[in-house]
Amino acid sequence: MTAQQAVRQGESVLKNAGIEDAAADAWLLLSYVMNWTRTEYLLRGGDPLPAMEEETYRQALARRAEHIPLQHITGRQDFMGFTFQVDERVLIPRWDTEVLVQEASCFLKPGIRVLDLCTGSGCIAVSLEKLYVQKYGRNAMAQQACFAAADLSADALEVAAGNAKRLEADVLFLQGDLYEAAAQMPPFDMIVSNPPYIPASVIPTLSEEVRLHDPHIALDGGEDGLDFYRRIVSGAREHLRQDGVLLLEIGADQAAAVTEMLRVSGFDEIKTVQDLAGLDRVVRARISPAE
Repeated sequence: MTAQQAVRQGESVLKNAGIEDAAADAWLLLSYVMNWTRTEYLLRGGDPLPAMEEETYRQALARRAEHIPLQHITGRQDFMGFTFQVDERVLIPRWDTEVLVQEASCFLKPGIRVLDLCTGSGCIAVSLEKLYVQKYGRNAMAQQACFAAADLSADALEVAAGNAKRLEADVLFLQGDLYEAAAQMPPFDMIVSNPPYIPASVIPTLSEEVRLHDPHIALDGGEDGLDFYRRIVSGAREHLRQDGVLLLEIGADQAAAVTEMLRVSGFDEIKTVQDLAGLDRVVRARISPAE
């Protein structure tokens, strides 16, 4: 069987299993097994697959046909131009969250102190640190800059720390329940978070890939999906410096509720940012001076 034949057969297997992106996933799995770029596939697609790689590919297809996420099979996910390792211990980084990182990157400055709550794979904090170093240089990290990332899950923090090490990002990881993890640290210039925001009643209706394989703790936002926003917003003033900013990823129908929380809690310059699909994706705000 040639590589091209294998991909066509793989697409058929995944379509029959109800995989939405069957063609893309069939190619990505072959790319993973063969360690090929798209160009290598175009050049060598007519070559026979070695027997061992063909069997590995069949096994990978069988797992994907069981609706195991592609990223759990390959163990990786690209995000903001960086490759993160992921598994069942963390939420798979999604392109929606790149909107949060891109928006937060506009506020980077020399010596900035950043706190990422509910860090999961570490993709937000690590990406921001990498962007900071690209902009200001590695020596800028010596100017009192700090990138801290907190999570309740020790398993998630293990994944996040591994990603930071592989990507050579200087991030401080803290275990604890939201602000409890950073209780002894000085205030921050920026707090960012992609918290759990799925209403509990909605979780059983999610796709198998999400419902059965993403960690439940990273999905469940309480009865109305807003539990974590209430806690993050209510504690933000204590942990933000004067004129600090708070940026939150949200569900597409949550902008109004989160905006009102921020307004009531004394935030100014509240803005909702849309993703490439035109859906509300991030709410950002600046903390008002204390009266």
